[in-house]
Amino acid sequence: MTDARIEAAARAIAEYVYERNGKPLKWENMGDNRQEVARCYARVALEAADAAAWNTDIKKAPGFRQTIVVHLKNGDTMLANNEFPQGEDGWVDMMGDNIAEVDIEAWMLIPRFTPPTKKATS
Repeated sequence: MTDARIEAAARAIAEYVYERNGKPLKWENMGDNRQEVARCYARVALEAADAAAWNTDIKKAPGFRQTIVVHLKNGDTMLANNEFPQGEDGWVDMMGDNIAEVDIEAWMLIPRFTPPTKKATS
């Protein structure tokens, strides 16, 4: 998890939760304590979401030519895709080395990233 993800989530949480006189507070107008509380909430939520994304049932990994992230039993994490029809032992890392299903501890689909949108300037 990157600090940028925590900061972005913390800002969103804080600006949603904190208000003064019925108006949402801007991040810049919050004290250090409120910002730190929001960072703690963001860190806990993102760690839980990241942990839930991992699947340990290799048989449920997507099939033919689907790219996934795999975590190997030796601790390495890499991108891999299934070069063969589902059910065959055909996982290959993105550098072309074979990865046997017995070497894979967990997998997750590649997260969907939405490109940033341009905010209107005033």
